[in-house]
Amino acid sequence: MGFRDWDGTEWQDYCIELLRIRYSNHDLVEVPDRHNGDLGLEAFTHNGVAFQCYAAKEPLGVRDLYEHQRDKLTTDLGKLKKNQGDLSKLLKGVSVRRYVFLVHRNDSKDLVTHAQTKANEVRNWALPFVRDDFAITVETDDHYASERDSLKAIPKHLVDPEPVDQETLFDWGSKNPGLLEEARRKIGNLGYKGAALETYLDSLSHQFLLGENGLSDLRARFPTSWASVSQLKSDKERMLALEYPPGFTNSAMDIKAIAQDVAAELQRDIPTVSARLATTLAWSMVADWILRCPLDFEEPAA
Repeated sequence: MGFRDWDGTEWQDYCIELLRIRYSNHDLVEVPDRHNGDLGLEAFTHNGVAFQCYAAKEPLGVRDLYEHQRDKLTTDLGKLKKNQGDLSKLLKGVSVRRYVFLVHRNDSKDLVTHAQTKANEVRNWALPFVRDDFAITVETDDHYASERDSLKAIPKHLVDPEPVDQETLFDWGSKNPGLLEEARRKIGNLGYKGAALETYLDSLSHQFLLGENGLSDLRARFPTSWASVSQLKSDKERMLALEYPPGFTNSAMDIKAIAQDVAAELQRDIPTVSARLATTLAWSMVADWILRCPLDFEEPAA
């Protein structure tokens, strides 16, 4: 099973967005880190919940992931003691009772055990801003499911790809003759010839551009959903050679089946994407894979 490889800053921004929704009552205090660091906290609430976010660089096995997360938690908790003077000024009377360690995935009970051990250690430091019942919880975005859905929500019909006219299609084709020639060769391997081949190629190019328009709109208006769609496309592209190897894709119906599979995955993983948009994006991805190279078909036997 593959896991999304989060950039550290990207994960931090994502977590903050989830927390802003969870604490939309103005109870959340964010701790920017661009000036002398964040003192070991990304944010805290006025009722004593502190947050720190961390996404280890993937791919990692369970053991390696645990060790990265364990070391990060240990380091950041140490900042509470090291920076206690500055933190006392920052918190201004807020007593921390919970420290939430937000990670992109948690696969080891050893991390929970480590958190429990470190919580006891922090309590023994007797820091002026830490309560006697201080505890650490390890959470993922699954603990913020409704906030995650809100973040990714796309009101129906709000993303409607700009139509592609013949002039746009012609201009794009004149600038990308190499891509079209490569696609023409592949489609020819599916048995298409002459006018039928050109019609299929024209439709494929149209779907590619239509999907690109949809992605552009999605990126501008719903960047979180755009990031999820882009990640799914990258994940699928890495698996193309395994899931749809040359020799197993021999007809237009096979191509259609791939597009349907991708559309179904889009709707399953990003349920806020409408069926219509998922179909458009799926066909655009398939067209892109045919135009650029990752998806290829064997030449028919002579």
